[in-house]
Amino acid sequence: MASSILRTSVIACLLTLTNLTFGPLPARAAVAGGSIVIVVDDNSILSTSLTTMAIVTHGGGSGKKSYIECYFQTVRGQVGLHLESKDQRRVEAFYQQLVTAAAGGHGAFQITAYASSTYQTDGYTANLDSDLVYLILH
Repeated sequence: MASSILRTSVIACLLTLTNLTFGPLPARAAVAGGSIVIVVDDNSILSTSLTTMAIVTHGGGSGKKSYIECYFQTVRGQVGLHLESKDQRRVEAFYQQLVTAAAGGHGAFQITAYASSTYQTDGYTANLDSDLVYLILH
């Protein structure tokens, strides 16, 4: 009995340390039928396929911050898009709309984002508060 409790405690401790070390894993959504268009400096970047889409949350309590992370393929290679906001509820609501569109009967959707900055080479950021971001259902 005591070894069972000890074993459970050790496993719980290891899981907690692993989570603290590696951070949260993004929650994935079904992205079949999704496409992305990024408009930056009057140039458009069009996706050929949507590789992954997730909501990523950092921190806890009042310092909690989320953003939507999308990676997609283009004719020139992989591109990333972060959709962020100062209001975490706005990010979560937009993500819920994406998940509903992807899983629902709509079939296809498109995100059109007018990017305001980059976070890496071929990685763009659009702010839901100040940039134009559209979700179009087909």
